[in-house]
Amino acid sequence: MSPPEELQWFAEHVQPHEPAVRAYLASRFPSLQDRDDVVQESFSRMLRAQTKGGGIRHARAFFFSTAHNVAVKRAKAGVTY
Repeated sequence: MSPPEELQWFAEHVQPHEPAVRAYLASRFPSLQDRDDVVQESFSRMLRAQTKGGGIRHARAFFFSTAHNVAVKRAKAGVTY
């Protein structure tokens, strides 16, 4: 996948779900102070997975799972920023 195709994929399949992921994080992890970092890390992980050629079939589910995992990892590490 070329860089322009990656950007198009991201804009079409990932970004539309950002508000729902943020709402999920707010309800599931109310003490998480900086959801921006979790969302940004999730974006980064998704793009890496997509560019490795794995081809994410269900971007919404992958986004939610990734954000959840990042938030849990931060919670376990005691990161609250």
